[in-house]
Amino acid sequence: MSTFHRHLPCNNETEANTMDQRLPVDAITPETTDWTCKIQVVDKFRPRKSSDSSVHFQIILVQDESEQQVSIILYGDDIPKYENLFGLFETYLVSCAKVRELRSYSIRAATYEWVADTYTIIEAVTNNNRSEAPLSAPTKLDTLSFSAIEDQRPGVEFDVLAVVVNCSAIQYTTD
Repeated sequence: MSTFHRHLPCNNETEANTMDQRLPVDAITPETTDWTCKIQVVDKFRPRKSSDSSVHFQIILVQDESEQQVSIILYGDDIPKYENLFGLFETYLVSCAKVRELRSYSIRAATYEWVADTYTIIEAVTNNNRSEAPLSAPTKLDTLSFSAIEDQRPGVEFDVLAVVVNCSAIQYTTD
């Protein structure tokens, strides 16, 4: 299991090791302390700048074991520090991220959003780890009909998956 963390907001090393108040996404609020949540990355957006170019940020959409989703926000210098983490459909244990109310640019996945900062601990869960198993592939997909694509907010990224049901020979016209 690889771990990425910096200074812990705990009183001593023993307290850091016992930070095992394992909670689901919807139980974590700004008042919750010393928590850990097992999550899986379901979407990772490209880093971008705020409309006035004053803030550089990246949004990562994750979900817990019951597929409750929350956004993790990275800012400025923290974006390259987490570049090798948060692989799509990879599983992590996240502890002590800053929990706050949603911002105007937030993805409305939950009541709150998490900010990964200096105090956040992120531990990768791998298949060869005997104490933790990675989460299964997500089963919940948000779908949207092609006719509703034009109704999406401008500037918002989303993935398109299309299925071809009937395919015949290519036909050319002389219009």
